[in-house]
Amino acid sequence: MHPRNIYTVGGTVEADKRLYVTRKADEELLELCRAGQFAYILAPRQIGKSSLMMRTSQRLSEERVKTVIIDLTQLGTQVTAEAWYLGLLAIIEDQLMLDTSAVQWWKAHADLGITQRLTRFFEEVLLREVATPIVIFVDEIDTTLSLTFTDDFFASLRYFYQARVRLPEFQRLTFVLVGVATPGDLIRDPARTPFNIGQRLDMTDFSFEEALPLAQGLNVPTDSAPELLRWILKWTGGHPYLTQRLCRVVTEQQWEINWTEAKLDELVTNTFFGEKSEQDNNLQFVRDMLTRRSENAEEVLLTYREIRQERKVVLDQEQSLSKTQLKLSGLVKREGRALKVRNSIYRTVFDERWIKEHLPINWAKRLRQAFRLIAASLALALVLGGLAIYAFIQQGEASKQADEANNQRNTAETRRVEAETARNQSDRLLRGSEAQALAFRSQTQTDPELALLLSIEAAQRIQDGKLEDSGGQVEAALRQALANYTPNIALRSPATVTNSASFSPDGKRLVVVGNDGYARVYEVGANKEVMALGGKFGAVNIAVFSPDSSMIATADAEGNTIFYEAGSGKQLGDVITCQCSFSQMAFSPDGKMLAEGPGNRAVRILDPIGGKVLWEQFDEASIYNPVFSPNGKWLAVAGGSLLYLWDLTSGTIPPKEPYHIRTGFKSIAITSTIFSPDSRWLILTSTDFTAKILDTTTGKYVATLKHNGFVNNAVFTPDGKQVLTASSDKTVKVWETESGKELLTFQNHTSAIEDVILSPDEKLAVSAGDDATIRVWDYVSGKEVTVLKGHAGTVAGAPNHGGFSFSPDGKWLASTSSDGTARLWDWQALSQKRLILNPNTDRLLSASYSPDGKTVFTVANNNPPRLFDSATGKQLLTLQGFLTHSFLTLQFYPSALSPDGKLAVTSEGFNDHSTRIWDISTGKELGFLDGAAYTDYALTKNGLIYAAVRKDLTIEIRDMEKDSILQGGLKGHQAEITGMAFSPDYKLLGSASKDQTARIWEVATGKEVAVLKGHSGAVTGIEFSPDGKYVVTAGEDKTLRLWDTTNWQEVRVIRGHTAEISSVAFSPDSQTVISGSADKTARIWEVASGKELLVLSGHTGGITSLAVSEDGKRIATASEDGTARVWDAASGTEQMALRGHSGAVTAVFFKPDGSRIYTGGLDKTLRLWDSASGKEMKVTTGFTKPIKRLYTCAAFKAILKLNTPIDQAEDPVWVVSDEVWRSFDLYYGYGYGYVPFVPTYIGAIFSPDSKLIATGGSDGVVRLWDSATGKLVRTLEGHTNLVGMSGNDGFSPDGQRLVTGSYDKTAIIWEVASGKQLVTLQGHADVVTLAAFSPNGKLVVTSSADNTARIWDASSGKQLQILKGHTAPLYTARFSPDSKFIITASIDATARIWDTTSGKELAVLLGHSGPIRDASFSPDGKNILTASEDSTVIIRPCEICSPFTQVLEQAKKTVTRSLTPDEKNQFGITTAAVLPLNPVSRWSRKQERA
Repeated sequence: MHPRNIYTVGGTVEADKRLYVTRKADEELLELCRAGQFAYILAPRQIGKSSLMMRTSQRLSEERVKTVIIDLTQLGTQVTAEAWYLGLLAIIEDQLMLDTSAVQWWKAHADLGITQRLTRFFEEVLLREVATPIVIFVDEIDTTLSLTFTDDFFASLRYFYQARVRLPEFQRLTFVLVGVATPGDLIRDPARTPFNIGQRLDMTDFSFEEALPLAQGLNVPTDSAPELLRWILKWTGGHPYLTQRLCRVVTEQQWEINWTEAKLDELVTNTFFGEKSEQDNNLQFVRDMLTRRSENAEEVLLTYREIRQERKVVLDQEQSLSKTQLKLSGLVKREGRALKVRNSIYRTVFDERWIKEHLPINWAKRLRQAFRLIAASLALALVLGGLAIYAFIQQGEASKQADEANNQRNTAETRRVEAETARNQSDRLLRGSEAQALAFRSQTQTDPELALLLSIEAAQRIQDGKLEDSGGQVEAALRQALANYTPNIALRSPATVTNSASFSPDGKRLVVVGNDGYARVYEVGANKEVMALGGKFGAVNIAVFSPDSSMIATADAEGNTIFYEAGSGKQLGDVITCQCSFSQMAFSPDGKMLAEGPGNRAVRILDPIGGKVLWEQFDEASIYNPVFSPNGKWLAVAGGSLLYLWDLTSGTIPPKEPYHIRTGFKSIAITSTIFSPDSRWLILTSTDFTAKILDTTTGKYVATLKHNGFVNNAVFTPDGKQVLTASSDKTVKVWETESGKELLTFQNHTSAIEDVILSPDEKLAVSAGDDATIRVWDYVSGKEVTVLKGHAGTVAGAPNHGGFSFSPDGKWLASTSSDGTARLWDWQALSQKRLILNPNTDRLLSASYSPDGKTVFTVANNNPPRLFDSATGKQLLTLQGFLTHSFLTLQFYPSALSPDGKLAVTSEGFNDHSTRIWDISTGKELGFLDGAAYTDYALTKNGLIYAAVRKDLTIEIRDMEKDSILQGGLKGHQAEITGMAFSPDYKLLGSASKDQTARIWEVATGKEVAVLKGHSGAVTGIEFSPDGKYVVTAGEDKTLRLWDTTNWQEVRVIRGHTAEISSVAFSPDSQTVISGSADKTARIWEVASGKELLVLSGHTGGITSLAVSEDGKRIATASEDGTARVWDAASGTEQMALRGHSGAVTAVFFKPDGSRIYTGGLDKTLRLWDSASGKEMKVTTGFTKPIKRLYTCAAFKAILKLNTPIDQAEDPVWVVSDEVWRSFDLYYGYGYGYVPFVPTYIGAIFSPDSKLIATGGSDGVVRLWDSATGKLVRTLEGHTNLVGMSGNDGFSPDGQRLVTGSYDKTAIIWEVASGKQLVTLQGHADVVTLAAFSPNGKLVVTSSADNTARIWDASSGKQLQILKGHTAPLYTARFSPDSKFIITASIDATARIWDTTSGKELAVLLGHSGPIRDASFSPDGKNILTASEDSTVIIRPCEICSPFTQVLEQAKKTVTRSLTPDEKNQFGITTAAVLPLNPVSRWSRKQERA
């Protein structure tokens, strides 16, 4: 288990989530704020300014000091002055909850200048409405440096400070400015007084004592942690960001616990220096401050050089701009009066060499002397030429005077036109600012409906007035509001609280009751009020329909029960009164009885037809929740400590004496009583934090369910086997009914949950609670699917689902609330918005649309890729032919369809390790990508060392366990290497070649020991004798040759075969040699004499391979005749023939204990046989090439530390095929992995013309392939770690560029034709998981494991936006077809839509129960596809992705009301938009007037 990460690397320290290091500045700032002192913290980035601000604000709030935190980046930089100041005041209004509308007040005083308006707002509104001290923190003040109108803001702050002398109320107002700027930067107009108020607060680096709490997270023994921390501080100097980053990097080295200072120095080098310095955000900031953001880079760098050299003391001077710039960069700090380099990391990165590289050339100084000579020459020329020029001027003077009068007339007219234009432009800017202010206010609303209405108002103004939407803020706000709004119908009445809502059984009507004294009946389809019943008495507690929908019964707070005719609203019979107030009522299933309760310890049964009381019961304690069982047999009433269970089948009214069952609750407040659908189970929920389940057949409790809060409601599944409970502990829990076993917990509500029900299709759970939300959950996984927002108070507070239910036809969800409204949610529309494809797989890795959008191609683990119809979800095609095995199946990487829709490419790793091309119309495999660097392998018997033959005829020797190269590039052979073998002690390697030689190599040094010459043709095989005394070689020349390993002399030549010898092996005792030949025989030879002992005849084709059992008693041969045969080694008798291959058998191998035999063949299959019976036990298919060799590897499981369930008696076998090794369990036939050092192609994509395929690689190399031939075209090398590919948008639209993301935290843009690196994108703090071009080719988006996506300029590589919002690493990020939007997919199980221009988050897409691996837009941009590890693909419409005018129209159709007069007044809306919103809105306005 890894230790909890306590380190904050960038950003603000979140409460309770990270360790906060307290410094001297904490108390200093708190005391300044307490004293009402203006202060400013102007310091470098990532030194803890914002964290200090947030912590101080929190501490002040605890002391009842009002605080406001303004992040100026919220206001934007592409805005007008009016919009900027309106946004500023809106934040203050919202955070302090002022009664006055900032927007309305600002517009009412539009005749005043901005500074005067700002100061008067604080004086007349803020300080009058807030009587306590106020501290306003203004963060990111350096964003004002790019604005031309913020001098007024800082001038106003100075006014507030100076006004304290004459206006005592201003002494309650304090400002704290935070950012990276100098005081002189804040007011830039030289005609104004500089910003010279307030006290500066210096933030120092961590001392050892302050940083000591960081040692607890270093994942080292407690006694050594302080010393390790000292070594860290030696490098960082206590810089907060660098210290915490280095601490985090230390904890990431999980294998290292015995740290030394040298090891830490090496880690620092690998983290911060060299190329890594270009990737660190803080070092990049320092670099920019010294070069790009410096007005005089030369002076700054020369000053820094002087400080760094330390040849003399460099004193700090506040008036020195270069020294101030250095301090704000963080590169230097003040110690006493002197300036010093801040830490050793900075000193190393920004060294003398770096200074020289970035020091600008001072051409002015170099050319000054030359200019002096030039100036003297020019002076003489001007004197001589001046006289001639004077004469010419006089000649033209008369003509100029004649034109002057005409020019003056033209000028006057031009100025008049300009003035008129300016007035018009000013008016347009004002109206545009008002629209942007409304848009901004919409984004601060918690009510989704109000947010949408405000954004519609803003958008309508932009559209009607044809105004400029600066920065696209109004458009983004509209799209965001529409995405966050769930269509619903708000049923409003004078009631301030709605108590219950009940559908008629036929689903046509809904009755809603509230504290206004009425039961209001609505027609569900038309969404209109049909009638209002009652009004004579007090608040109506509940109303219900009879089972046949003909009658409505109501009960009010004054104890009156009234029956009405549902069709006409006519009262039926007299009012039935009681000295009690019933809040629950239920009809019996046959409609003949109505039960009421609880009513001041009473429950009663009424006759609905006769309007009489049939029976009533009083209890000394309380009575709760009467409920009929669905089968009509039981009436259950919980009262006090007893549960009353009446049998209604007795035929008498009142019913027979009930069962009296003790409830057993510690508390007597029972909140609901619910039967299961089959009436067997009854659950009672209670305020004592428990619920109890009763078996009605026995009258006994079977389970007690425990929560950590009141249990408010419950619901059974249709089969009654499970029950869900809703609790005040903010959770819904799923339980097994009979056992009470807890199965699942849903938790995302932020307050008590009042009710939970199941969706009509029984796949989803729906909960509602005090946080004013309704949440929808995947019932199986417990993951949140969506959130319905609209209510402003507690939702569904009634017992027994009285305020929360689905209509009988499943089309509508009704909810009641303490906000005075009932709402109808269109459940059918919500359900139809999602098409779910379930490929029935393990984990989906990618999903992509076909070019025409009609199909979806999915790739997942454990199942072949599949093609689905995107409209119906029907499966159309499955790609077959992959390597298969029993337990571990396929592991894919993201794959793709070609842009022309004809091909598919699949990339499979782990076992199959192939990248294949397919015809998507037929599912036929067309070929595979052939780019392997190796052609053959040989393995030592212990499996720890192996040799690999490269295509360039060199040999590499590798250490399997250490994952390293022992010897690389052994050169000598001049033709194809046909075989290799290790000596028994693994010190030597022998190799055979078609160059007619065999060569012996020393493993330890790579030295060539001997060249064995003698064969007159290709050497086809080589083996060492088990005793190490001999080497035998086999040849094309039909001979075997025996060599002495002491002197490498040829001992003898063995002849007898009549054709090429293909294979050779020694017996375990080294006494005999066995050879196999194309002459269809195998022969056994005596080593000592070379005598032929036996001839093994029986094959009808040449022998390709042979093997000897470990005990030497049997020999297996493989042949071109399609069989393998087993022979008795002593007699030469054939024991069995293994038949099954459909072509030549090319490899054969004995299991070490002799019980199994493996064979491989040209038919690309691997087969397992029982060696005693010859029975075929297992066939493994899917190899892309014939199997060459088979080896045993007993140590392989230990090397790879496998966690898979493996029969410990079975050892893996290595299979050499298609230039790749794979390991298979010898019995079960499933694979474990492939040989290290062979790159895996991680993901594959097509170029726009479908002619190229690009693959990522585990070796960091990007490869380009010809899609027609499968041949390698080009390699792109530049990344230093793994590269993955997903989605054809990795290519630019014209196919000339390719962008790739890597585990090295960078993305690179390449030129496809040349393979040249064009741009490197740096900035992510973690792995870059995907990079994609925009469809217009101008932008690139990258997704990263640092939880962000970033947008870049594709030409310059400049970072344009950072998309923050996900809470876990991202898998993908892609553009919409029009490049306006980006969709991201994350491990946090959400996908999010972003506005490309502004970087604003527009929508969060829920619905998956696992990480989302891929997300994309349909080719027409109308739909969104998401693929998740929960094994589903969801296709849903993207309503916010349409053009602006269409989105506006959709928003107006979606919302069911317009802004009320009070709301317009609240937000300062004095002029209406030109066009009405929609017919519903017009109806709403009529209602307002009425």
